[in-house]
Amino acid sequence: MGNQKSFQISRIRHGKTTLVVDPILSVNVQVSSDDSSLLIADEPVFGMHLYGNSVSEIRENAKEEIIFIWKEFALGDPKNFSKGAKKLRRVLLKRISVVPHRVRVKPDEEVCK
Repeated sequence: MGNQKSFQISRIRHGKTTLVVDPILSVNVQVSSDDSSLLIADEPVFGMHLYGNSVSEIRENAKEEIIFIWKEFALGDPKNFSKGAKKLRRVLLKRISVVPHRVRVKPDEEVCK
């Protein structure tokens, strides 16, 4: 594997919710052939083209991009979407679910209903 690394995304916290990606999204990262200090990743499922100086930077960029495309395509009005945008919307709605954050309670606290 040499100059290639990978990471996975299963959950992304966003506001008061979590986007759950199922199945887990695997992203392969490679060193750019043009610039050895630059890392790149092409993710075909959601059509993302990512770059950064570290794998963690690309992971954060991927999370931000997924949030963006979720808002734009999964939550957007598909009536004016292109054929490709409608396909991306179907993929997003199939692969991502939204769940509220769990309420964490310290042992000495009670939850009021």
